[in-house]
Amino acid sequence: MSSISSSNKDILASKAPHYAHRPLDNPDATIRLLRLLPRRPFGQIRCELLEAAISDALDYEAVSYTWGPDDFTGLIHIQGKPLPVSKTIEALLYHLSSYTESKVLWIDQICINQADDAEKSSQVPLMRDIYSKATNTIVWLDNVDEPWKARKMLKMIWLQLVYGTVESSLGIIRQQSLNYPHSGGWSQLQNVFANPYFSRVWVVQEVVLSSSITVLASGEPLNWDRLVFFARKMGTHTYGDELLLSPAKGIQDGWAAGLVHTIEMATLREEIQDRWNIPLAREPESLLSLFSDLRSTLPVDRLYGLISLFPPE
Repeated sequence: MSSISSSNKDILASKAPHYAHRPLDNPDATIRLLRLLPRRPFGQIRCELLEAAISDALDYEAVSYTWGPDDFTGLIHIQGKPLPVSKTIEALLYHLSSYTESKVLWIDQICINQADDAEKSSQVPLMRDIYSKATNTIVWLDNVDEPWKARKMLKMIWLQLVYGTVESSLGIIRQQSLNYPHSGGWSQLQNVFANPYFSRVWVVQEVVLSSSITVLASGEPLNWDRLVFFARKMGTHTYGDELLLSPAKGIQDGWAAGLVHTIEMATLREEIQDRWNIPLAREPESLLSLFSDLRSTLPVDRLYGLISLFPPE
């Protein structure tokens, strides 16, 4: 990425025309999809934007992530023209791009014209369809250090909980935390749940409405079902209390909220799947209260970030 980043400054500083979104034909019923084109090694991120009716049977993956700083110092090319994006999106697309194959995605930062408030207002009500109709949702956790350690630790704990005993899984955690309190797999697994992703309100509906989820921690795949299984296990008295009262070191602040929100999102998602995608029966007040501690850039986002989960009027 270093060679790309160094060239970004020159392109962003140049007077070459940037890509401009063409208005949607019907913003209440159509969406844009991003086709991520094959790239050369260390080459530019090249894409195309397509318009499609949300009612059509579409084959695409939706992306769920946190925006991060609005500096837009990343860069991609759409229809051959540069478009500034966040560094998070640049890193995501660079990781997802292939040397040989295209990939079709929906990413709000690109597929919605962020300079058009009227279009944004028209697209927000489509979020339910966008995420529920996607073949898969990619959950992107940014800035995760040594995520492979978290993946390995999660797998070891899961195997012991499923095929071993609670005590054997606790033994693995104690050993890791005592020997590597700040750099081992146990510490990195806590970092995953402490990621800002699990503190943002917008991601709730994106996860809950998804039929399939792939978690990528700075590109490293993590099994969503195992994350949920572990979070729920930590929520039990026999496991969570035993761990917290054990001589294990490296118990970090801030990750417990991530565990709780993971459980809450997974539970709501299962409710929808059990109801064959019928909207949740929970009242808006109940959902707003459940996620009242989640953060948003604007106060109104606390409503818009959950509105796709509200029962229809």
